Amino acid sequence: SEIPFTEKELKTISPLFNSSKLLLGKEANEENIKSLDLKKYEIISFATHAEVAGEFDGFNEPFLVMTPPNSGTENNDGLITSSEISEFDLNTKLIILSACNTASKENKYAEGFTGLINSFFIAGADSIIATHWPVEDEAGYLLMTETLV
Repeated sequence: SEIPFTEKELKTISPLFNSSKLLLGKEANEENIKSLDLKKYEIISFATHAEVAGEFDGFNEPFLVMTPPNSGTENNDGLITSSEISEFDLNTKLIILSACNTASKENKYAEGFTGLINSFFIAGADSIIATHWPVEDEAGYLLMTETLV
């Protein structure tokens, strides 16, 4: 409910995909995503919150925010970190990261892509749409739907 245009965005672009599994609200949690055979999806889109490394105390790597569980576990704490993403087994043509600062470098000295972008490449993604800036919810919806539809 905090970012209402994400659901509209995903429902608008999902018909473009050959095979789709739409996870919204409580279903869009870390445990469900990790249980999927992600290798069978050519395009994967995340419309959510993201944070860069060092933004919060205790978090030294970037992460995507999923729907948090009532009680966190090691496999489902509500965050998919860069290191967890790098362990995914993907055969994906395109990853869409519709969230703030998903292409941000880990630090000003980092060369090329680091953080979330690099993790998806390590996991097997061919290409990625990401942002270098904070994205307001409705603006993210417009950007992605106008680009893809």
